[in-house]
Amino acid sequence: MSILLRDLSELRGAIEGGPFSTNLQLVDEVLSGNASGPLADFILEKLAFCFGEVNEDAMKEILSLREKAFDEIDHLVEEACENIEENKGHCYRASSRQEAIDIVKSLVGSGKIVIKSFDFAVEEIGVGKELREDNTVLDSSVPLAVSYLLPKIGGDVVLEHLKDLNLSGEIEESLAAYYRKKLHEADVGITGVRALAADPGAMSFLPDSGIDRLITMSPEIHIIVAGLEELVASYAEAFAITEFISRYSEGEYSFLGFVGGPSKTGDIEKRVTYGAHGPREFHVIILDDGRAKAMEERSPAIMCPRASKLPCPEVWSAWKKILGLGGDVRGVKSFGRCPPLIS
Repeated sequence: MSILLRDLSELRGAIEGGPFSTNLQLVDEVLSGNASGPLADFILEKLAFCFGEVNEDAMKEILSLREKAFDEIDHLVEEACENIEENKGHCYRASSRQEAIDIVKSLVGSGKIVIKSFDFAVEEIGVGKELREDNTVLDSSVPLAVSYLLPKIGGDVVLEHLKDLNLSGEIEESLAAYYRKKLHEADVGITGVRALAADPGAMSFLPDSGIDRLITMSPEIHIIVAGLEELVASYAEAFAITEFISRYSEGEYSFLGFVGGPSKTGDIEKRVTYGAHGPREFHVIILDDGRAKAMEERSPAIMCPRASKLPCPEVWSAWKKILGLGGDVRGVKSFGRCPPLIS
């Protein structure tokens, strides 16, 4: 049994638009203003929100960090991969979506339970659609979306839809319990990042739920898909960007974490054991997919860190160009404002 956010788009009354074959297509139609309804509102409010009032000095500092990183991006990628490998992880460079998903599929194989965090780079490469044919794939955004949709559509309608997806029982409680159970059974966890520090090869996370946090900790294999623009030089710079996002965005973040390799522990004789209490394998895919060119051009959309898991609706038209997605972007309801650079 697999369930992705786009599966909820088939729920009666959830959304006007579709059908959608992937999460990315669903997101594109919502951010382009071509889909509306409660599920679209959930995506805008909970997954694609903007920054609020931003301190100008803080913004200048963050933009300066990113400008510096863009100027030395090739060196940072090389340094990041060297440090990730030294930390007993594995690093891959993917120039395109297809290359990235080919790497993921080779790592996952078939017959696995995969829990993925809903994140821009992860959705961009179509992980859910590509893996669900041969694996059980669960999307971390689904329990949050169901909770959001319950009072707007009605419990009976949602429950009937979940039964059609082979999920039964009391809606909110059983779905959360089901995900917790599957987290302990999961073979693979897939996430994005908020920043990747080339030195020491560590990545920051801002999970918006306990499920998202556990994806980085529980499965034996942790796969990270990091956008090229998320690289910075140091731990301090990665923390500064992550703190900036958590401080000024309109999201509600309860956790801030860093991951730098597979889990490990040491005994009194200083013998290190890897995979002792968490992921035994740690894989990082650094994704270009149009980003390098946008970085050279200093595209405003790529210069500013994302406030949320998805780009703000106001800058989606620019990201569509970066990713090579066709189509126009109509006026989209705004739930906040982006920083002055891209307002």
